Amino acid sequence: MTQFGDIEVCELPGIGVRYDFVTTAGDRIGLLVHESGERELLLFDRSDPDSARSLPLSEHDLVRLGEMLGLGADPRPTLDRLPE
Repeated sequence: MTQFGDIEVCELPGIGVRYDFVTTAGDRIGLLVHESGERELLLFDRSDPDSARSLPLSEHDLVRLGEMLGLGADPRPTLDRLPE
């Protein structure tokens, strides 16, 4: 396992790479990037750090999530562009 700042990077042979960090509220979240290119958002259980809820993300989902997060200081301009 390696670290880039507060982001932990874990190579998972035969699966892919997992990136995760602990939020300021104390929750661990992560992103699993499969060798196939598929991605999953991981929400770890506070009481069992080896257990996580997995949410598969399509390319469309990734773009929308990036827009919602703003990819910058102020997400409001990108949120205004989301289709209804």
